[in-house]
Amino acid sequence: EQSSESDSSFLKKICEDYGMAIKIYCGSIIIYDKGVFEAKKPVVTLSKGDLQDWTYNSTLIKTYTGARIQYTSGEDDKELKCLVGGGKRILNINEKVESLQEAQLKACAKLNTENEKTVTMNATIMADNRIAAGSTIRIKGLWHLSGKYFVDKVTHNIGPDEAYTMTLELHKCQKRFK
Repeated sequence: EQSSESDSSFLKKICEDYGMAIKIYCGSIIIYDKGVFEAKKPVVTLSKGDLQDWTYNSTLIKTYTGARIQYTSGEDDKELKCLVGGGKRILNINEKVESLQEAQLKACAKLNTENEKTVTMNATIMADNRIAAGSTIRIKGLWHLSGKYFVDKVTHNIGPDEAYTMTLELHKCQKRFK
């Protein structure tokens, strides 16, 4: 239910609650499942030499192996619990949902979003029109950082005396909860 917030904020929140992503592309609002896009074949492979500048962050803080969601059934106000995944690093969620299925969807969505922070990278490369937000790329030659990455954001950089470059915000593709 939308209350005291803009349409775009409301739409973004709904997408996040259910594990969907949203972007503006060619004047249209695109809503998509990141898991489906992460599973696609990389559009390009970049080696260490292709990266003009890069930084990364690797963390286990606020990453999880499972989630527990407590919810109240809409019909009888009985408090129910749902566990997704397992292990020692459990994300506790207190969310209003109407069913077990909705609880599972929201728990998986929150887990996947939090776990995208496990390995993140920013990289500047020569512009490549095959790369867009929502695509995947493969990075090789960076030891444990090598692998498949999802492109979260692309910033195009054009200067008067500079080459045309792109700055990529990436997260390493992980096994997603479903």
